Amino acid sequence: KNIHFVGCDLGGDKDYYDSRVLDTTTHEYNRRLYKQQEAFIKEFNYQAKAHGVECISCTDKSPINKFMPYVELSQALVISQGKIRNTHSVKHVLEIEQDAIKEVTDKIQWDDQPTKKEGVLVMCDSNQQWLLDWWYSNFRLFNPDTEVQFVDIGMNEAGINFCKDRGTYTKMPDVPLKDWFKKPFAMKLTEFVRTLYMDMDCKVRGDIHDLFTEYQGFVISRDQMNNFSTVSKPVNSGVIIYSHKDQVVDRWAENVTKMSVVLRGDQDVLDHTDKIITELPHSVHWLRIMGLNNQALIYHYTGSTGKEMIKNELAHASV
Repeated sequence: KNIHFVGCDLGGDKDYYDSRVLDTTTHEYNRRLYKQQEAFIKEFNYQAKAHGVECISCTDKSPINKFMPYVELSQALVISQGKIRNTHSVKHVLEIEQDAIKEVTDKIQWDDQPTKKEGVLVMCDSNQQWLLDWWYSNFRLFNPDTEVQFVDIGMNEAGINFCKDRGTYTKMPDVPLKDWFKKPFAMKLTEFVRTLYMDMDCKVRGDIHDLFTEYQGFVISRDQMNNFSTVSKPVNSGVIIYSHKDQVVDRWAENVTKMSVVLRGDQDVLDHTDKIITELPHSVHWLRIMGLNNQALIYHYTGSTGKEMIKNELAHASV
């Protein structure tokens, strides 16, 4: 009959826990949202009382303390534990979901011995396969001999046939993950000793062959800071060069099974994965949000805006 509100500072007295600051418009938008949350919790508290449920704040200096009693968290835990009788361990719903994911993903392992020296790996589903011809045509224009491995994470027959006609086709087992979280598991299916993974919305504008030997280790670019960033120096997982049985990929995949239920995407999980990286310069991997760049080797059309730019490019090419 008690509900404890923990960590409900509703924004506190600054934009982030660290030194980052929002621009004025976003700051005001954020504050309006917090005010709406405060109003909702106040009404919730009122309705809870009417049904015999007491709401208790365990958040120091929270605005909700104006309309509900405040109890320090450690004290609230002692009180609650004193009421416990004949309990047994119960898994949280997120733990159950994590177990279901891990049961499947544990079966996705590296091949013991890769059959080829180097190549490019892409993954694709039915929602992205409209990009296949665009990506492949641009890539082959400058890389006629580099081998390509297509990992199927949910394509239809047309996409499957396209890939089988143009490279190595690999079907990844169905896993209960959103598509972008499947990336490190797709990467583990590589048939190459050294692999360049690439998102389907990347436009290749030159020969990528030297990248396999020029950069060693786990190679990745830095991302641009944005409101979705969960660390101060995020990476961008759209282009990655890695070796067979790379331990960073293993740790990344393991963390996906734990964090996919709470983080936005695979990139956020990688940001929170222990790693030593070799930084890929933006002259090689340029992000759309950084503006136009006709000189970059790989131009990454990130986000929904980038996809619209590709559609416009395709439309003009067909005229």
